[in-house]
Amino acid sequence: MKQFTTGFIIILCASRLSAQFIVPIDGKQNVDWFLVNYVDRDTSIGSFRDHRCEDLTYDQHQGTDFVIRDFRQMDSGVKVFAAKSGRVYYTHDGEFDRSTQPDSGGYGNFISIGHSDSLYTIYAHLKKYSLKVHIGDSVEQGQFIGYVGSSGRATDPHLHFEVYHNGVIIDPFGDHCPLLPVAPSLFKTTPAYENEFAIIDEGFINYLPSLNRLREHPAPRTTFSNTDTTIFFWLHGLSFHYGDTVRYEWRKPDGSLWFQYGFRYDTAFRFWYMGTYINGPAKNTMDLGSWHINCYRNDSLFKIGSFGIVPNNSVAATTLPVRYFSTYSNNELLFAPEADLSTDAALEVFSITGAMITQFKPNQLYFSNHEYHITLPSLPSGTYFLRVEDHNQSSTQSFVITK
Repeated sequence: MKQFTTGFIIILCASRLSAQFIVPIDGKQNVDWFLVNYVDRDTSIGSFRDHRCEDLTYDQHQGTDFVIRDFRQMDSGVKVFAAKSGRVYYTHDGEFDRSTQPDSGGYGNFISIGHSDSLYTIYAHLKKYSLKVHIGDSVEQGQFIGYVGSSGRATDPHLHFEVYHNGVIIDPFGDHCPLLPVAPSLFKTTPAYENEFAIIDEGFINYLPSLNRLREHPAPRTTFSNTDTTIFFWLHGLSFHYGDTVRYEWRKPDGSLWFQYGFRYDTAFRFWYMGTYINGPAKNTMDLGSWHINCYRNDSLFKIGSFGIVPNNSVAATTLPVRYFSTYSNNELLFAPEADLSTDAALEVFSITGAMITQFKPNQLYFSNHEYHITLPSLPSGTYFLRVEDHNQSSTQSFVITK
């Protein structure tokens, strides 16, 4: 464990304050939300520690991150509550709320509330146009004030919760570092401190996704044939530690080993995605039946993924019916599926090399007469692809831009 001296530490706690906050997000810990980053208690640049002298934070992080599973859960609406009664001091709204930008953007959409005992709380990265309060409003503890989003400087949908006392950032979890006097938590019921390895979700798909596509929770597949171009097994979870090893074993229907590979983590990841895949040519030799992928961490089995290889004519059609698709101009596409897309649909534009250029949700597009109007950024001449996925059906259309 990293050692610290008091010369590099600011005591971000207020020991005279009593427990008075409720948890500001709806749901259950490790089911609906996960604690990923705490307040950084080390003020020296380039190093960090949380309130237990561990590493569940990052350099200069000033709040607590309550992270939800993915954008699909965000779209369902995850409520944010006032942690304590008070008066709304400031609000900001209208920012894009599907950000995956780690480097800029600040709080995005947020609410600041002033409380008694010279306390202020901030609720950041909220969903666009979801704020339920205005400047000057009085709020009660537990009052619904907005929805979790991913606006501003956010890579995943989450609530960033900050607490100030007399204008100075404090850690609502108190201080439980053995190097310093213990200070109490300000929560009436303090969420558990956990840094254990766990799986949040997983699934099979028939293409190589971008990280942002995994954040959208792609529609899962359970069966494949050798006409599929890819078999990709993705996992989403918590807490890989430095030095952890991972190994995947692809096993045939008779249980024999078909393929394996592994690697070692040279850094720690609290909130991660990873995957294992094969491409089309390899599947021409795959036996029909039920296959398994055994996943090991430090040589201990932690997950078994199962999928079926079936004859070509046994796989249900997965092509998204399209009425027409056309290029209206160099920077606008018209896409008209047979049926209107659901709110969970995903539209992605790729270059001919497979690099994703941009992505959309249906509610971000202009929609008229059952047509989706897709405005593209300025692109050089060349061939590009539009991929649309909805309810386990997909369509990929090519288009050419000429200057």
